[in-house]
Amino acid sequence: MFGSTPKPSFRQLMEDLPETLLIPPQIQSDLNRSGVMPSSKDDVRIAPRYRCCGPGVLEWVDSPSGLMLQFPMTQVVVRNLSRTGFSVLADRQWFPEQTARLYLPIATVIATVVRARRLGSFCYDLGLRLVHYRQIN
Repeated sequence: MFGSTPKPSFRQLMEDLPETLLIPPQIQSDLNRSGVMPSSKDDVRIAPRYRCCGPGVLEWVDSPSGLMLQFPMTQVVVRNLSRTGFSVLADRQWFPEQTARLYLPIATVIATVVRARRLGSFCYDLGLRLVHYRQIN
């Protein structure tokens, strides 16, 4: 799942990739908040979500058959996280069941896209379900 080919450091990835994400003002103000996110009464989550605003790099790994898409590696913003997954802001729409590798300053994660919604031009909120987590030593 995690290839044996050495990858550049997180810092190097961030320096090498252009910033293409355009965060709408209303979303930017939401990123300034922290703490536990409230759930709605219809919410069926099994773990609480925690707001954050952290850097990440998203790399395409695989798409389901019938969806012949490959995406370039891109910078993202981690919007919130829980024990089971992440919400990230990305510059393009991904589709359910695509697999991605998410590079974080402290870990590398393999995740499956479970939802994607458009927030603005070059800004999509992606829900990622955690498949495998490896902390960086």
